[in-house]
Amino acid sequence: MRELRKFLSAVLLIGGAGSLLTGEAALFGAVLGLLSLAVWPWSQKKSNSATDIQKIENQQNIEALSKARTDYVTIREGIPHIPDRTMAAQLNRLQLISGKMLEYLSSHQQRIPVASRFIDYYQDRTAMLVQQYLTLQETGMQTEAAERLLQDMRKTFQGFAIAYEQEFAKILNHEVMDMEAELKVARQVMQGEGINCDELEIKEPEAPQVQAESKEENGWNLKTAGLAVGAVVLGAVGLWKMFGEGEKK
Repeated sequence: MRELRKFLSAVLLIGGAGSLLTGEAALFGAVLGLLSLAVWPWSQKKSNSATDIQKIENQQNIEALSKARTDYVTIREGIPHIPDRTMAAQLNRLQLISGKMLEYLSSHQQRIPVASRFIDYYQDRTAMLVQQYLTLQETGMQTEAAERLLQDMRKTFQGFAIAYEQEFAKILNHEVMDMEAELKVARQVMQGEGINCDELEIKEPEAPQVQAESKEENGWNLKTAGLAVGAVVLGAVGLWKMFGEGEKK
C-alpha cells in the first residue's frame, strides 16, 4: 500500500511539473502537485517517531532496573559489616521486600516507571545511608552524637519498611485489579447457571488426611500379618524339630 501511494504521488508530481513547464493548464499542474503531496505516505515519519519514543522508554527502563539492582547489591554487601543487630535485621527485611520487587520488575518491565519513587528515592537513600554508616564505623567514633544517629537510623529504616511495602503494593495494583475483574466475570457467568458463590460454604479438603491415615493403617496391618506369618513358620519349624528328633531316637 505504501509503495502504491509513493507511485501515485510521483506520477501526479511529474504530471503537474510537466503542465507547469509547458505553460499549459498551469492551474491543473498546481492541483496535481498538491495532490502528489497529499498522496505521499507521510505516516511513516510518525511511525518512526513512535518507534524512537518506545526505544527511549525501553532504554530508560533498563537503566532504572540496573540502578535498582546495583543499590540492592550495595546494601546486601554492607549488611555483614554492620555491628548493630537491630539495624542489620531491619535491612534484611528491606532486602526481602526489594528482592521480590526486583524479581517482579525484571519480568514486567512496563511497570518500572511506577516503581520510580522506590528506585530513585527509598532504595537509593537506603544504600547511601548504609555506606555512610559504614564509613562512620571505620572511624571508631563512640559518642553521644553517634548513638543518637544510630537511633535515628533505626527509626528511619523502620519507616522505610512500610514505604517499601506500600511501593510494592502500588506496583502490583494493576495485577490485583485484573484478578478482581476476572473474578467478577466468572461469578456473573456462574450466576447465570444458577450458582451463587456468596451462598457457598468453604470446606477444607479432608481427602489427603484420610488417605494418609489409611496408608498408615494399611502399613500396620501388613506389619501385623507379617509377624503372624513369621510366628507360624517358626512354630512349625520348632514342632518339626521336636517330633522329628523324637522319632529318630
